[in-house]
Amino acid sequence: MILPPAIACLVLLAAMIALLFAGLWLGRRFKADGEARDTGVIEVSAFVLVALVLAAAFGSALSRLDARRELMTAEANAINTAYLRIDLLEPADLRGVMKLFPLYLSARVAAYRMLEAGSTPKAAFASADDLESQIWTMTGAAMTKEDRRFAVDTVLPAISDMIEVSNARKIALGAQTPDVVLYTLMGVSLISALIVGYTLSGQGRRGLIQGGLFAAAVSLTTFAILEIDNPRGAFMQLDSAEQMLKALQDIMRPD
Repeated sequence: MILPPAIACLVLLAAMIALLFAGLWLGRRFKADGEARDTGVIEVSAFVLVALVLAAAFGSALSRLDARRELMTAEANAINTAYLRIDLLEPADLRGVMKLFPLYLSARVAAYRMLEAGSTPKAAFASADDLESQIWTMTGAAMTKEDRRFAVDTVLPAISDMIEVSNARKIALGAQTPDVVLYTLMGVSLISALIVGYTLSGQGRRGLIQGGLFAAAVSLTTFAILEIDNPRGAFMQLDSAEQMLKALQDIMRPD
């Protein structure tokens, strides 16, 4: 979506209300007296179609949110495990690698904070990727020493898991509801608002209230879908899981 979630949903609400009034006007002008029963079936079908699209989009958004939560926890655990496993390196190698971990974790946290602030974290992620490469290279070199071969199967897989999980989380940040689904949802919602207005045209103020509540419910649910999908969303920050990374920062803080 080009527009922010709140603006997009306000635009959707305004458009639905406009089409609701258009439907009311069309119904009062063209609907025959015996047509109420037939259009009632169409109204129900419109409600069901909107509900199905909303439910599918909302369920997918919640699944992606849960996946992001799990990846954040997995990332913190993977970094912590890798940090503990490097103790198997020789002291001379350990000091160099250990200095990189706080810098790496700080770069990751900085990237996520930039996302929350609405900034582009490209530079922070690039810094984290560079530090990942250095950690991998230095650890791999340390593992080639004869007296450290016993630790190869312990240390290198932990570093590899850390890199894989971190990359998976970065990719997950960009996973959102496809635009075609959002445009379909909005299109169906607008058409439904017109149909609802037409079918409620004979009910006076009560029909207007029902139509307005329908438009508000659809717009609010659409806003929730967009906000859940938005990694910068003000209402969907993953604060509890983020504390794990901050706690690791305290453990790794250089002297």
